[in-house]
Amino acid sequence: RVSRVLPKRGMIYDRAGIVLGKNIPSFMLVMVIADLPKDEQERHALFEHVSLIAGLQLTDLDLLLTEFASTPTEPIPVVSHLPYDRAIHLAIETKTMPGFFLQTSSLRQYPVPTLSLSHVLGYVGKLSVDELDQLAEQNYRPIDSIGKNGIEKSAERQLRGTAGERIIEVDARGRELSVVSKTDPIPGQDVHLTIDAGFQSFIETRTEELFFKTHTSRASIVALNPKTGEIYALVSLPAYDNNDFAKG
Repeated sequence: RVSRVLPKRGMIYDRAGIVLGKNIPSFMLVMVIADLPKDEQERHALFEHVSLIAGLQLTDLDLLLTEFASTPTEPIPVVSHLPYDRAIHLAIETKTMPGFFLQTSSLRQYPVPTLSLSHVLGYVGKLSVDELDQLAEQNYRPIDSIGKNGIEKSAERQLRGTAGERIIEVDARGRELSVVSKTDPIPGQDVHLTIDAGFQSFIETRTEELFFKTHTSRASIVALNPKTGEIYALVSLPAYDNNDFAKG
């Protein structure tokens, strides 16, 4: 069986080298339909157990089973961005849960607390079933993530990287027995913007002060170098916290 090795997504920096988008190591619980019990009652009992320990509804697993029935050997994300303590607990539990295992992954994090940068950067999320159908030829799989908007989307090709693979021998329950061969993933390229994070924050703060004085709530401001066309700040308010969307 071929097991996918996820690449490290490229970082995003402002013009001074301040990190705007980075990766935090994480874990996800995944399901492989082909390795689930064939007996319906046994599968139902397994789903009830998984739902209980993973904090899911039974219908969540049934829906995944329906949505991804055409790709039974592909790992399907069940719960993403698991904290370390839950991941350790599930790592033990999955030893007796055929069709389920832990996959290392990463959580995209946007560390600069200037919310207007969310419109510039966008965020990364799971692929929908429609996106998987549209992007199958570009080697996207259910456990991959993709830029949904902003720089994360427009620079997806550079940031994404190339997945590696492990060819593994498995037993009848889908458990790994040995590694036959391995190809390392290729990390994504870093992206450097002309945006000045400090200047962006300054404009955002001054604009919010103006909102308070004028009882308004919407504004869009662009600051650029007229000689080079470089954009130093791109502020649009109201904004949102893209970390919330990256967590799914």
